[in-house]
Amino acid sequence: MKNWIPLLYAVVAFVSCKPEPLDLSVPQAPQQIVVASQLLDSSKLAIVLTRTFNATESKGITLADSSQPFPEELLVGNALVFVESNGIQIQLEEISKGVYATLILPGIIGNTYTLTVKDIEKGQDIVSQTQMFTKAILDTFSIAKTPDATNTYQLYYAFDDVGPEENWYVVNFYTQDLARDTLPKKPGDLDYIAKRLLEQRLDFDLISDKQMVNGRYSITKQFTSNQLDTFGIALTHISKGYYDFLTAQRKYNSVANKLRGEIINIPTNVQKGYGFFALQIPDAYFMTMEQ
Repeated sequence: MKNWIPLLYAVVAFVSCKPEPLDLSVPQAPQQIVVASQLLDSSKLAIVLTRTFNATESKGITLADSSQPFPEELLVGNALVFVESNGIQIQLEEISKGVYATLILPGIIGNTYTLTVKDIEKGQDIVSQTQMFTKAILDTFSIAKTPDATNTYQLYYAFDDVGPEENWYVVNFYTQDLARDTLPKKPGDLDYIAKRLLEQRLDFDLISDKQMVNGRYSITKQFTSNQLDTFGIALTHISKGYYDFLTAQRKYNSVANKLRGEIINIPTNVQKGYGFFALQIPDAYFMTMEQ
């Protein structure tokens, strides 16, 4: 027992000598615009504009939380939003606060597109450029409830690489929560799709062609859902920059990182802003599940 006395004394002495916590004044960066985009096909585009907020503020939202409504004061309304390519400029219409859309984008694979935003309220301008990518095809997928497990589903999907060059993909999964979600009255409703961007869960797979076997990727995976009424899956061929953005976003929100407190730098292709402007066409499917 006597061997423990010096150690206990040292611990007590350390605690008793611990200085009082200091009040730190952390300078806050000015608010900036955050961009999210969703292309439904080569001509239908939705852009969502939000604002950053101070790290010391509690807004009750996270990168992966879709259970809370997005704070309206962070939505960028009454902005001028344009997309230009090959000398053709299209102005997007504000269909709800912070959500801008067009049905007439002249989408051409391989073309470069420039997004410009003029935030009249804050006097801020942002610019971003991206290319429209070749569409990948999700040729095989199936989902079924696992017979020997409650509320467990088995999903299988497969697709071919779009070409011999290096390629990256994201596969998104969408599940309808009957207590909260209401499906749009018409397929491809831009306002509904764009608002879901504000509530985006981190339910996705990131895939590179290095994971493929003979140019083909396939996987079987399981997930649980208490009451799955509608299931959606979307495959999108994406750029390396967007792949890195989604990788960092997922890492930022991981449980392990919350414990470590690691600083994650999330890449962006937006000048004087954040987020990512991407024009990549998803191959999406939605189905009603039999309970």
